[in-house]
Amino acid sequence: MKISATYLLLLAILPVFSSCKKDGVKKTGIEITDKDLTVCPDNADCEFLYTEGADISKQLLFQPGNYRLFWSSFRYSGIDSRLYIRTPQDAREFYLKRQDFESKVLLTSICPACFSIPMRPVEGYIKGINVSPDKRADQTKWLLEVKLYLMPQGGSKVTDTLFIKQYFYPNFVIN
Repeated sequence: MKISATYLLLLAILPVFSSCKKDGVKKTGIEITDKDLTVCPDNADCEFLYTEGADISKQLLFQPGNYRLFWSSFRYSGIDSRLYIRTPQDAREFYLKRQDFESKVLLTSICPACFSIPMRPVEGYIKGINVSPDKRADQTKWLLEVKLYLMPQGGSKVTDTLFIKQYFYPNFVIN
C-alpha cells in the first residue's frame, strides 16, 4: 500500500488543528468559554470586581487578608445582592466545589421590604482563570463562571440557582 506525502502531512497536522479552541479561554487545566456572559439587566447596577491581599468580615467589611477576593453585586429596585469569593492569592486559576463553599463563599441579599429568606449555596462550582497573567495585578482581568444551587438557611430543598459568567476587573481602591 502506497501512502502519499500529502496524506502523511495531513495526518501530522490534524492533531494540531484539533487541539485549537476558538470560542473559549483555556489555561493549564480549567476551561471557561467567553460566550453567553452574564448581562446586567436594564436599570440595574452590577459590578464584577476583585482585589488582592483582602478578606471580608462577618459584618461585610473589607479587611486585610491572604486572599484574592472577588465580588459581584446586583442592585435593583431596593434589592442589593452580593457574592463574595475568597481564592488563593498566588493562583492563576482556581476551581471551588461544594466542600469549599462554607469557608470561601459568602452570599448576601439585602432588601428591607422583601421579606426575603437568607439563602446558602449547597451544590455547584466556581471556576476562574486569569486571562492576562503577564500583566501587573492592577491591569489583569479574570474570567469567572459561577453556578450555585441555593437552599434557604435551615431548609432542606434546593429552591434557586445562581449563575454568573463574567469578566472581573481589579479594584485596589476598595469601594
